[in-house]
This record gives sequence, C-alpha cells and structure tokens, in this order.
Amino acid sequence: ALFGEKYGDRVRTLQVGEFSKELCGGTHVDRLGDIGLVKILSEGSIASGVRRIEFVTGRPALLKLFDAQTTLQTLAESLKSPLNEVEEKTLKLVEEKKALEKELAALQSQAVLAKLGPMVQAYKDKACEAPWLVEQVAVPEGKLLKDMAEALAQQTHAKVVVLGADVAGKAQFVVLVSHEGMEAGLNAGQLVKLAAEHCQGGGGGKPNFAQAGGKDGQAVGRALELVQSAISQSLAAAKA
Repeated sequence: ALFGEKYGDRVRTLQVGEFSKELCGGTHVDRLGDIGLVKILSEGSIASGVRRIEFVTGRPALLKLFDAQTTLQTLAESLKSPLNEVEEKTLKLVEEKKALEKELAALQSQAVLAKLGPMVQAYKDKACEAPWLVEQVAVPEGKLLKDMAEALAQQTHAKVVVLGADVAGKAQFVVLVSHEGMEAGLNAGQLVKLAAEHCQGGGGGKPNFAQAGGKDGQAVGRALELVQSAISQSLAAAKA
C-alpha cells in the first residue's frame, strides 16, 4: 500500500482514460464528471517515480475557492489595490521590506562599531600585561558580534578577541584568534565551546574563528570570566 492502507487479495483501481490509473481510495463514481469541481490542496513526491496529490471535490472544493476569494478580496482592500494588481503590489512591498531591513542592519552595524573606541583604548592601556580582549557587549542582534570582533581585532592586533552578549535572553559568543595567538596555543573553537557550555549551549568553529550560542543569557558574564582565565593560563603555559 502506498499510504498505509490495507488491501485484500483483490484491489480495485480507478482509471481516467489513458492519463492515469490509481489504486481505489474508497470513493466510487460512475464517471469522472460526477465528482464536479476539483481543488488540489497539495502535490509532492513520496517515493521514486511516485507522486501524491491531495484534493477536495464538490461542495468542499467550492468552499475552498470561496475562502480563497474572500482572503484575496480582504488583501486587496488592505492594499487599496484592484484584485488583478494584488500580486504585483504584494511583491513590491516584500522587496521594500527587504531593502529597509538591509538598511536597518547597516545602520545598526555602524552604530555598534562607533562605540568601539573605549574598548580599543582600554585594551591598549593593558596590552603589555594582558594581550587579549574579552568583553560583554550590548547588541540588538547576535550577528553584529562578528563585525565587532573583526573590527576590534584589526584595531588592537590582540592575540584573541572574545565577545559575548545577552540577546533577548539568549547567550551569543564570537571568538577570533590571531596567528600569533594560535602559535601560543589558543584555539577559538575550544574557547567558544567553554563559554557556550556554561550557558547551556554549544557551538564551535575553526582554530582562528568560532561562534556559539546558549539558552542562558544571564550567564554570559561568568562564561567570559572562565574564558579569560583559560586564555591567561594558556598564554602563561606557552611562556614557561
């Protein structure tokens, strides 16, 4: 059976001219025209060379069309557009939304990057004794952490940059390790895993770059303390 049905030794089939021949689904009509209107609900592959079509017929099919027409009419009224222009206007709105989201993301990135000055200066003040930058920051979206980390790495030349943030109650981390940092034994994947595990999460990446997340955004501060301690110990061991 194709869909879990159980059949006996003899199976009825349904044939539509030379176009289609299927196993009987239990609904009997003398001819195809008896079923009236047909509204296809879904169609897809269920096995190699086998496709499944789900549809309704008769009154249920008519009700489906009425519902679709009502929805289209409501949408046209909301858009203040004729029915035949609804698709074009909807697609235009979708494109405008994408453009605005892209513009907003760029502005958010610029605003965040503009606040890096104090972190860069704080790092330079202590770089001789602590050549790493580990900070908890406030960002509207976790994806901004990567932009911040790359900018900080470029401006400070720190051996490792670790940023963490509580984004809507979730922990987000990004770790960048320089070539010099990797030679000293630092591994971005291991460091980000340490941070994420403390926040009920996980993640990983390459030795020079990694990112991860966790369920507990309130644990970001403590997680960064653990990472900073691990960095300090690793660099101290490399010098010994």
